[in-house]
Amino acid sequence: MEAIMTLEAVKKVYGKGDTLVHALDGVDLTIFEGEVVVLLGPSGSGKSTMLNVMSGLDRIDSGTITFQNEITSAMSDAQLTKLRRDKIGFIFQSYNLLPNLTITENVEVGRYIANDKLDIDQILKSVEMYDHRKKFPFQLSGGQQQRISIARALAKNPQLMFCDEPTGALDENTGKKVLEVLQKVNKEYGTTLIIVTHNPGIAAMANRVIRMNSGKIVEHYENDTPIAASEVQWA
Repeated sequence: MEAIMTLEAVKKVYGKGDTLVHALDGVDLTIFEGEVVVLLGPSGSGKSTMLNVMSGLDRIDSGTITFQNEITSAMSDAQLTKLRRDKIGFIFQSYNLLPNLTITENVEVGRYIANDKLDIDQILKSVEMYDHRKKFPFQLSGGQQQRISIARALAKNPQLMFCDEPTGALDENTGKKVLEVLQKVNKEYGTTLIIVTHNPGIAAMANRVIRMNSGKIVEHYENDTPIAASEVQWA
């Protein structure tokens, strides 16, 4: 497998003096194309900071981040914005759907800003929401809205998708259905997924698991046979 992203000696510090916090303390990591990677750790472990610097939403203080052989940590704000627009997708715990737009129109928003676009009807079928395409967000359950947020992120055909606690606001059954959609996206489109979660059960569906604490990677292992999302032991 080819590397899609690398982090070398990455550091991120917040505060000064007695309030100094090493959110990332010399992190080295390589992400490979087509992987499902789960970032685990308690609150304050650095996993959300990792997501922010990897995606270019935040700057590092030292080290190097490379995406597809380009040094993103040296890019200008305009270059990072273009990178996120063209090649990176985001899924958050909150769905962030536009309430006055239909489901199709919400997905079209994600598709409109990119160059390498996917077919909306096909995407909605992939996330099993095609029959709801004319509805508005308020007419959907939380799990259905999260599937639409996945479809919107997928519409621009990103090479890498960051998922920040995508099941955090969902119950077990609904959460597993959302994870099934993410697993399907990875297999059908080859999208590399990085899932940030506090739920250790989700780790079993990943190709690799990165466990963080105090800004460092404290455990790093591979799953030879990732399980189906429907078999995840909920925590």
